[in-house]
Amino acid sequence: MRTTKLFIVQLLAIAMLPGMNGSYVLADEQGNSAPSYYPSDFQKKGIVRTINAGQKQLIIDGLSYHYQVDLQVHSPTQKYGTVYSLKEGQIIGFSYKEDLNGKRIITEIWVIPNTEYQGG
Repeated sequence: MRTTKLFIVQLLAIAMLPGMNGSYVLADEQGNSAPSYYPSDFQKKGIVRTINAGQKQLIIDGLSYHYQVDLQVHSPTQKYGTVYSLKEGQIIGFSYKEDLNGKRIITEIWVIPNTEYQGG
């Protein structure tokens, strides 16, 4: 148990060294690689291709999704952020719903570190 905790502390220290370009791995004793406020799985994953703040629209892997102004965006370093913290090219996990007209509306986003993306 003590060895496991020491390894985790060392892993976190190495992963958060300057110059890592914000890409790092968080781990707990069970080997989970996400903060406690992240779900164990996402409804959908993809890469943000376009952000159109004027129309409250994101293009994710070629599909159009809309969002509300109060959309919650989570990252490994920030539990509660806004859509303005997103950048094109970021990998995200997200939840969405469809309205009666088939319009896809994102309800929540979690930023996924590039090293953890496996498609999907």
